[in-house]
Amino acid sequence: MAVAHKICKTVAVILCFAVLLLMGCTRSTTVNMDVVTEQGFLGTGSYGRTLGDLRPGTWDFGEIQICRKVQLKVLDDRSDVQDLLICGTDTHMVWVLLAEDEKKGGQAAAIAKQMEAHIALDAKTFSVAFHGSRPPWHCRKAMDGIICE
Repeated sequence: MAVAHKICKTVAVILCFAVLLLMGCTRSTTVNMDVVTEQGFLGTGSYGRTLGDLRPGTWDFGEIQICRKVQLKVLDDRSDVQDLLICGTDTHMVWVLLAEDEKKGGQAAAIAKQMEAHIALDAKTFSVAFHGSRPPWHCRKAMDGIICE
C-alpha cells in the first residue's frame, strides 16, 4: 500500500511539472498591428463583387471575436506587404469571397484587390498580444489593446 501511495505521489508531481512546462512554452508576442472588423455583405456587379453594404463594424470592450492574420499586398507595389488582423464573421466571409475573385483573374481580380485595399483603410492600429501560435485566435478587445489566444 505504501509503495502504491509513493508511486501515485511521484506520478502527480511529474504531471504537475509537465503542465507547468507546457504553460511556460506557450509563445507570447505583442505587436502593433492594423486590425479590421467589418459588418454587412458584398454586392454583385458585372465584373465581380462590389462593396454592397459593407461598413466598419463595432467591437466593444470585453467582446471576443474570431480573428486571423492575412497579408495584404499594397497596390502599385509588388514587394510591400501589410499584415492585417481580420476579425468577425462578416469580415472572414468577405475575405474568402474576395480570394475567390482573385483566383479568377482579370477584371474580377483587379476589383477584389481594390476592395481589399478599401477594407484595409477601415483598419485601426492596436497593440495586439498573441498567446499561442495557432490561428484562428479568439481575440478580446481590452482597454490597452487586443488579447488573442
